[in-house]
This record gives sequence, structure tokens and C-alpha cells, in this order.
Amino acid sequence: MGDFIRYLFTTKNDLTLAAVESAFKAIDDAFSIFADPATDNSGDLIYGSEIYGELEINQRGDQVFDEDIDDLGDQLPEIEGGEGKPAVEKALAATTGMIALQLTEAGHEHYKQIDAFWDWLFSTYPGLLQIDEEGYYSQDDQILVVD
Repeated sequence: MGDFIRYLFTTKNDLTLAAVESAFKAIDDAFSIFADPATDNSGDLIYGSEIYGELEINQRGDQVFDEDIDDLGDQLPEIEGGEGKPAVEKALAATTGMIALQLTEAGHEHYKQIDAFWDWLFSTYPGLLQIDEEGYYSQDDQILVVD
């Protein structure tokens, strides 16, 4: 697996795996999510017959969510400069849930097909996009660079 991308919701959300799949299908009907039978919040993101990544929806209070938010917060003091750091700190404190996507090589190669999903999230739910080893993004700009 490759890069982790997280959408951090800063207000309540009611997203389910089925709703996320519907959003992807609205972008391109070739998308589907093969749900993990052991959970109701994760599955493989598939385009045609290729697996683009593993997707998981977590809410505040879930162990994975709490660990991810703690890890992201622990990284902030190490980031040099960055006018957007206060906005990211505020967003992490307000985050109510997240969608985490770990890309496969195929997902990384065809990222433009996935990118429209983040645009949909931004237009539907307030939040920030976090990409490991890259930074944090608002709907319009990168607000904090992470090296």
C-alpha cells in the first residue's frame, strides 16, 4: 500500500460506506466499494477491476480515529513555519470524523479519478484534506506544507 489521504470533518457527518460508494459512483459508475465483511466502516475502493485503495470511515471516539488525530497533532510542532499551522491545529481539535484512504499503486497512478471525490466532500462537508508527507489542504489551497 502507498500514501494515506485523510479527509477531516470539522462538523458532524452522517456518512456511511454506502453513501461514500454512491458519491464515487456519481463521479464514475466504474467505482465500487467492496466492504470488509468484518466491519461496517471499511472496504476496498475499486475502479473497474483494479483496487485503488483501502477506505475507512472513522468517528471521534473510535480507537483508530483517536490514534490518527493524536499522531497528526504530534507532528505539528515539528513543522517549520507555516502560516496555516493555527488553522490546522483548530481543525484537528474540531475534527468529528474522517475518511482515510490508503492508496495502492493503481490508485496512485490514477489519482485524478479519485480527486473528484475530495472536491465533492469539500462542497458537501466542511473540513480539511491531509496527505501524508505532503500537507493539509483547504478546498482552494494547500494551507500547510509537511516535508
